[in-house]
Amino acid sequence: MNENIGKGKRGSWPDTAFGIFLIIVSAVALIETRNLKMGTTMDMGPGFMPRVLASILGVAGVVTVVKSAFKPHAKIERVKLRSLILVCASFAAFALLLPTFGVVVATVVLAVLSMLAGEEVKKKELIIYPIVLAAFTTLAFVIGLKLPMSIWPTFL
Repeated sequence: MNENIGKGKRGSWPDTAFGIFLIIVSAVALIETRNLKMGTTMDMGPGFMPRVLASILGVAGVVTVVKSAFKPHAKIERVKLRSLILVCASFAAFALLLPTFGVVVATVVLAVLSMLAGEEVKKKELIIYPIVLAAFTTLAFVIGLKLPMSIWPTFL
């Protein structure tokens, strides 16, 4: 339990930082899409959805910052470098493996590396979750949405 609760300190720094991050991402998206035609709700231009989503993200950031002021005091925890590296490596591995090794292999590698970033990894979960995620990804994106991705490695 946080020892500062009830001692008058207020404000959750992790929530404040996340809210500010959302506001910055929203601002960058709005700036980058400023030259795209908005259109109307009946005749949407290419900038309509990105700007609407960026605006919603910005509002969510403001709400998060305001709500964080009313939460009990919490400090930002130290970044766990191993976890950060493994999660970033999982995204990079997915991007590099997808064209040659297909969606199943790329998704399994992504899931395994991401799971290894956690503090507690169970062998059973390390086997089941990547397989389920690969099956769902294949069904949703390759079969359902018909995205042009190979399911299996191209050299097979």
